[in-house]
Amino acid sequence: MNAELRAAAKPVRRAVQAAVLGASFPDAEPAAGGGGESRGLRAGLARATEIHDLSNGVRFAVDGNKVGIERGHRLAQLTDTETAPRWRHPVRGRRDRKWRTQIGRPWFFVTIRGGRPKFEAGVERGMAKTARRIEG
Repeated sequence: MNAELRAAAKPVRRAVQAAVLGASFPDAEPAAGGGGESRGLRAGLARATEIHDLSNGVRFAVDGNKVGIERGHRLAQLTDTETAPRWRHPVRGRRDRKWRTQIGRPWFFVTIRGGRPKFEAGVERGMAKTARRIEG
């Protein structure tokens, strides 16, 4: 059954990657002097999104080591509003503004939940395959 679930998880993983690539994490204090140029956060999160096989299904995770040297998996948690509505971080190269607060947007969990029909179909295919094997 895991093979069917993993097959169902692949398009959901692509959807999660597309969701984070299209996400916007605006500055919570726009009057304080807008955000700088992107340092590849969204691309790093997309690249680091993985599927892990479990004995009873699959698990989606963001591998902190693949996000970037200074970011880690904690930043993935901070960018999704279901786990944290905003996060603060130091701003490099800005002496006038040492910290920045950004607002997270839902991209991880909401997208995975949207894949529920794919997972249900995968379970049904796995059950049918098992039933055929048992029935011979």
